[in-house]
Amino acid sequence: MARSLRALEREVVELQGLADSTGEPEHLLQESADIRQCAVEFYKELYRTEFQAEPEVAQSFYEGLPNVPEEDHAELEAELSAQELQEALQSMQSMQSGKAPGIDGLPADFYKALWPVIDKLFQPNISVSSSMYGVSGAQQQGFQVFRGSTFSISCSIQPQYPGGSFLLSSSTHNYTQPAVNHSAHFLFPAAEPAHQGNYSCVYHVSASPQDSSSESRLLSVTVTGVPSDPEPFIIRAVVLLLTQLLVLLVTIGLTLLTETLCATRGRRLSRQEDIELDYDDLGVPAEEEGAQGAE
Repeated sequence: MARSLRALEREVVELQGLADSTGEPEHLLQESADIRQCAVEFYKELYRTEFQAEPEVAQSFYEGLPNVPEEDHAELEAELSAQELQEALQSMQSMQSGKAPGIDGLPADFYKALWPVIDKLFQPNISVSSSMYGVSGAQQQGFQVFRGSTFSISCSIQPQYPGGSFLLSSSTHNYTQPAVNHSAHFLFPAAEPAHQGNYSCVYHVSASPQDSSSESRLLSVTVTGVPSDPEPFIIRAVVLLLTQLLVLLVTIGLTLLTETLCATRGRRLSRQEDIELDYDDLGVPAEEEGAQGAE
């Protein structure tokens, strides 16, 4: 009976405040500052480590981690209020599945309840490129591709988890590819009117204790029969024509030069042979004739 009364007394005390390390009712902490300091010391000791990493190794590790947006810094660095701490403690008390906590001191129920908050994925990036216009990340008027041309839509995300997949979604089509190096590229060999619409990238990853997904902004793609701005097409056509003309002129020039050199050399050899034949007919050696010519 006395044991039951003692347990009941402890439950009443826990509802009124936070007991210190002794756990006795007479050492109950009721002031918000004392409760906050007790929680800080508890978790500081819980997560304390004696491992000292080398500065160079630590710096290289930190540089590879995703960056927290600047707008979230102030909220994350703000001091916990007494109300926030009380709500957190009440949430912890409600997680009574009976499972032992992990190596971080937190039970699995904690992660299940707060997973949408602590596992918020970054927003994927979406961009489109074509063989005619190059790459475009964002345009106010959307992106236009020439009918029949090749274009591709790329999805990417900052590294958080390995693997995952990208879903390229539009009002008429859905395409799925696994994430390779945190990106995926969807190729369209020939643009058709059916390919136009608003596209978005959805990144999906299976991570314990539950799956997560994040969607990019919308990107508008329009397929036109004639390019709205023909300048790039005209420039490409002119450059191609000039290149072909230059190659043709160089080929003709080399051919004419080769034929001219061959003909000149042939005439010289033929003239020398005729002179030698004339000297032979006269019976004058070529050396003597050369000497007479010198006199």
